[in-house]
Amino acid sequence: MKLPAPRRGASVAKASEIRDGVFGMAKSILIIGTLDTKGEEIKYLKEKVSQRGHRVIILDTGILDKPYFTPDIKREEVARTGGVNLDKVIGLNDEWKAIEVMTEGASRISNRLFREGAVDGILAIGGSMGSSLGLSVMQGLPMGLPKLLVNASGLSIIRPELAGNDITIMCTISDLWGMNRITKGVLDKASGAISGMVENYSRELRVSLKPMIGVTTVGTAGLRYAPLLKSTLERKGYEVVVFVAALASTESLKNLIEQGEINGLVDVALLEFANCVCNPSACGKGIDRIKVAGDMGIPLVVSPGAVDFFIWPGLPNNIPSKYESRPVHIHNSLVSLIKTTLEEKIQIAQNVAQDLNRTKGDTVMIIPSRGFSEYDKPGGIFYDPDGRIAFIDTLRSCLKPRIKSINLDVHINDPQFAITAGELMDAITPGKRDLKKN
Repeated sequence: MKLPAPRRGASVAKASEIRDGVFGMAKSILIIGTLDTKGEEIKYLKEKVSQRGHRVIILDTGILDKPYFTPDIKREEVARTGGVNLDKVIGLNDEWKAIEVMTEGASRISNRLFREGAVDGILAIGGSMGSSLGLSVMQGLPMGLPKLLVNASGLSIIRPELAGNDITIMCTISDLWGMNRITKGVLDKASGAISGMVENYSRELRVSLKPMIGVTTVGTAGLRYAPLLKSTLERKGYEVVVFVAALASTESLKNLIEQGEINGLVDVALLEFANCVCNPSACGKGIDRIKVAGDMGIPLVVSPGAVDFFIWPGLPNNIPSKYESRPVHIHNSLVSLIKTTLEEKIQIAQNVAQDLNRTKGDTVMIIPSRGFSEYDKPGGIFYDPDGRIAFIDTLRSCLKPRIKSINLDVHINDPQFAITAGELMDAITPGKRDLKKN
């Protein structure tokens, strides 16, 4: 595979301007698409990005007709890298099997290029096929690398877990069937977007002496500890990143833990555990963050925030009839909250204990006995002291003795909870393992 030489100049900017930083140092952008069906659009993107002084690598995933122009990485190489000869891919006569092969090949090539330092950003373009392939390729690339999908099929077919928080999606106004002023306008913005993203991207990690702590929460209507917890940890010398539970945000957290970017986790919002018991379709891959953190041995402080409810997308008229007798809180037009039962709380506690028991590093469970969310207090719509006691008793009985469990006679939104969680995280961070027996 021979890649194009870095550009020495550009039709819009002088070489000296690029070198001196008017556009930032020239970067390399990988563009993925089918050069038989989207070739004209991809060529236009290549020209626009090149005019900004950046190097472009074209990877062709088409298998139908001849490519519109010669790519840097040909479809034959993509298919071979995916494990099948291109003729056999075409002979499959099965679009799903064919795209699986091309996706595998494109993913392996993209990862290799990243490891070799040959790409600083990736852009994929297409309809449902191109979007499916592009999202899969991007999911396998490291967090932080600029990723842009130009999607001609609309957001309705893209499940949230496929996109994640690290992928930018730009929807086209019309379908991509050749060039016109509307398509050019979209592609102009796409070329500017990916160029701007790579110009502000550095492969080198920003060096910091501060350990990074991940914190989970939900909206401040339900859990209000995050600001005080964050400031408590920051005063002790940590960098704090907050993630919203039950959204793609916590999948990003899991990925950052896997990449070694997170040095400790204060996982106080366990809403995914409630979802997995009550509404598995809203479970989300982020629920694995405790397993990943536990396997890697990073310190964990955990608490059962938001296990008193689970989420259902949309307004109450979308909620199944089997939940009609339960208290429901309309959070907004996108999400409704439904109360968990005593039996469900017991199952949630068992699942939480199962994940905590496999952890390899220091792990502390904080139990705020007076309530697990703002809705779980006297007068609250999900107030359930009996269910809370059942959760606590089940959790304590299922946890292994080595998992330290601390009972706090406070509500989870009381200031003392946030301060205690921050102090415990600090105590079990490497070099500060003087956690006293409680």
